[in-house]
Amino acid sequence: MSLAVGIALSCCAGATAETWRLRNGEQWQSVASDPQEAYLHTISELKELARSGDKADIKAALKQVKEEYPDRVGPDLDLFIFGEWYYWRDHYGRALAKFEKIFKNYKASEFAPTALRREFD
Repeated sequence: MSLAVGIALSCCAGATAETWRLRNGEQWQSVASDPQEAYLHTISELKELARSGDKADIKAALKQVKEEYPDRVGPDLDLFIFGEWYYWRDHYGRALAKFEKIFKNYKASEFAPTALRREFD
């Protein structure tokens, strides 16, 4: 039984889907080969987890993102993701507090524009 599971998992690993983007209307390029695209995809997945996951899952995912991109993420990501988590659970006051900390402490954060849109929503 465990041999069958092992074989199935090893076959599935090779069959994972890869995301491609058409560059300049001429040539297909794998998103995985572009570090910026891989980072943006990771942040997008993290945002989706904030929408539908629980706090423990988010904390584990944040830890992993910080290990993968130590030069790109900081405390502003924590504030933003937990602000999103509160926002999607209709705890708008708590979400607002997180977003306001981004504006106060990390004015140049890449997450500030989205946080500002959330405030106006």
